[in-house]
Amino acid sequence: MLRSLLLVVSIFAICNTVYCQSNDLVLWNGFALDYKIADPLTVSLKNQVRLNNNISQFKTAFTNLSFTYKINSPLRVTAGYRLSLTLKENRHRFYGGFAYRHKVKSIRTTFQGRLRYQHTIEGNERPRDPDRYVRPKIQAKYDVKGQPIVLFVGAETWYSFTRPEYEFDRYRLQMGIDYELSKRNSVSLVYNYQHEFNIADPLYSHIIALVISADITQKTEKKKKKKED
Repeated sequence: MLRSLLLVVSIFAICNTVYCQSNDLVLWNGFALDYKIADPLTVSLKNQVRLNNNISQFKTAFTNLSFTYKINSPLRVTAGYRLSLTLKENRHRFYGGFAYRHKVKSIRTTFQGRLRYQHTIEGNERPRDPDRYVRPKIQAKYDVKGQPIVLFVGAETWYSFTRPEYEFDRYRLQMGIDYELSKRNSVSLVYNYQHEFNIADPLYSHIIALVISADITQKTEKKKKKKED
């Protein structure tokens, strides 16, 4: 099933690249590790390499460290830092936000809304003025009955606080699949369509992402007390 989905999104992206101008086919691949420090607090480490120019050229590689605190069942707060390496310069991103989840058991679907603020510094010796964005996102996940599969769709947009004209300048639509390899390991295949606007020379990107995730939290074994005769 993963091969079929990859074939579909690849054909779709290539066809759109042929008929549209200022298009690019991009590949993201990497891994993610989660470790639960305590019941409400989880730390995550993500590494990813991104290729652009129709998957022919290195664009960036980054390491992302984040902390998520579960306030209650539906509400979570996240803060993180990302170091990105490119051929010309480094980027330092600091971000924070919160997410709200609502699960509807009758239709096996989880709805999620996320709001994130990010502050990105670009440049090595003489950094340029930072980019500041607010990124609202909505997503719906469907748990396929009897299968280790979760299907999802989502939409996200960027609101810039950097330019003199505060405005939205891009959006991203996504669809994908999470496949559970085991109870603690999974692989995700995602197709993103990203569209820039309100800027000079906007780019339309077709992004295919493949990410392997693992929960490395150590299991605590409960010792059974032996009854004394």
